[in-house]
Amino acid sequence: MSSTSTPVTSVYLAPEEDQRHKALFGQEAAQPSVMIRLWRVFERRRWLILGSVVVIALLGLLYSLTRVPLYTSTAQIEISRESARVVDIQSVEGDASEFNLEFYQTQYGLLRSEALAQQVVRDMQLHDDEQFIAAYNLGADENSTSLELNLSPAQARQAAVRQAAEILLGAVEIAPIRSSSLVDISATTPDPVLSARIANAWGENFIDMNLRRRYEASSYAREFLESRLEELRQRLEESERELVSYAAAQNIVNLEQSVDTATGRTTAQRSIQADQLAALSEELARAEAERIRLQSLPRSGSSSAEALQNSTLASIRDRRAAVQAEYSKMLAQFEPEYPPAEALERELAALDSSIAREENRVASSLSASAAAATQRAEALRERVAALTGDLSDLRSRSIQYNIFQREVDTNRVLYDGLLQRYKEIGIAGGIGTNNI
Repeated sequence: MSSTSTPVTSVYLAPEEDQRHKALFGQEAAQPSVMIRLWRVFERRRWLILGSVVVIALLGLLYSLTRVPLYTSTAQIEISRESARVVDIQSVEGDASEFNLEFYQTQYGLLRSEALAQQVVRDMQLHDDEQFIAAYNLGADENSTSLELNLSPAQARQAAVRQAAEILLGAVEIAPIRSSSLVDISATTPDPVLSARIANAWGENFIDMNLRRRYEASSYAREFLESRLEELRQRLEESERELVSYAAAQNIVNLEQSVDTATGRTTAQRSIQADQLAALSEELARAEAERIRLQSLPRSGSSSAEALQNSTLASIRDRRAAVQAEYSKMLAQFEPEYPPAEALERELAALDSSIAREENRVASSLSASAAAATQRAEALRERVAALTGDLSDLRSRSIQYNIFQREVDTNRVLYDGLLQRYKEIGIAGGIGTNNI
């Protein structure tokens, strides 16, 4: 046995038919669908609904026709963390590092600042622009405010600038581009040309403001360094005068520092007494060595070094050797009483006498030289002892001198360092590098 089901189609029934339908098919079969009920509502209020739609459409069309059109212009700037380094000189403001997380937030805040808005207003003369004043109805407000508060022309002008800046802050939107150093500056006004001008002027004035801020920081640093340089210059001059006065009062004369061109080493300052003591000590050492050498030489005898090196003695001895050879040869043939042999004997005696006299003269000369060397060494020793005492006294008096000298050196190092930094800041401030 099979059964089939026939779908029930909902139809509109008159009240009488509805009652008969309920009686025939029951209460559940008489309920209409949702769409039928909605259609019944529409049929009953169709003129109200259609009228409402027409009115809303007309109001929307009227609003669109009467509303002032707005135009948006966008300029884009790049904010780099570091500016181009033209010279290897550090500026006053440190460059932002890659870990400086607040750097970009600071730049965005400056882009939205009222100071920048007022700068753009002054640059574009918007507070005096009749078209801008008429577009935003600024003239009446400005006049009424000036009359109510009794403002001077300058104060009224400043109030107009602030009012125009507030309008620009509402018309300009700063939109950083994610994962980049680019920032969009969008300006929305009723005039497309004005929107473009404001967007471009906003970026240009931000660049100028950044440069001016860097220049002002450099200018402040230069002014601070100028005052510090003047203080250090006066302190350096005062310490140098104290050093010179003390040296003159204590009779302290030091040689200036010198640089050895061969080794490149710098010789420290030293006193004249120290140089004299060093020179006399070397001279004393040589004199002592000469005295010891002369005193160690034999004073007599033909074997002494001076006697052996004496040319007169050498010639006399050579002559005596020749005469002695001739005399020996003659004695081999003749008797000593032979007259020529006696003459040779007398000549040998004379030569021996000459040799003795010359040896005595050499011995006397050696003794005189040894005495002179001893006397010279003694004089040098006394002078070295005197200079040693003077140098010890000078060193005790140089304690305060060295204190003054260190103060002069410290002041000079500080002054030179600040002067170098002052010059670097002047160069860095005049370059005009920008990271925007």
